[in-house]
Amino acid sequence: MPEAVKNFFDNVWFMPADFWLRIFVVVLALFILSVVFKKVIQLSQIVFVVALLAVAGVICVKWVRDRNEPAFMTPVVEFIASFFPSSASK
Repeated sequence: MPEAVKNFFDNVWFMPADFWLRIFVVVLALFILSVVFKKVIQLSQIVFVVALLAVAGVICVKWVRDRNEPAFMTPVVEFIASFFPSSASK
């Protein structure tokens, strides 16, 4: 086995359990999201669009309320923020 591959597996072997738990949770969440996504698409396009808009709306409201949007979204969120209240902590 090449030395680089051996070093990689040696490093992976000694990762803390917390790291592997987080990886497992992310993989499980992606699996559940893919199953739910496939089921929603099979229902109808209207249900899919409503679900997609609901998720996008929650993300948008969270960004406007806490002002933690990505830097490239700041102009858009700045415009939307004029219509909604912001968090009192800022």
